[in-house]
Amino acid sequence: MVTRWGNDAPPYREASSKIITTFLMTMRTTPYYYFGDELGMRNIKLNNIEDYRDIQSINMYQKIIKMAT
Repeated sequence: MVTRWGNDAPPYREASSKIITTFLMTMRTTPYYYFGDELGMRNIKLNNIEDYRDIQSINMYQKIIKMAT
């Protein structure tokens, strides 16, 4: 959630995570976390497709390249 709605730059990551979690816990609905939020994981940005080890990402990349040609 920090990557999407907060600021995941190193100086602000912890404060953003805390304020988003505080807000989430004050809402009237059942609070829930997305995958990895409880661990403080964030979205990574890799420069090359070769750096990814996720099969779904690699397959989608190949599909998009094939559609573009």
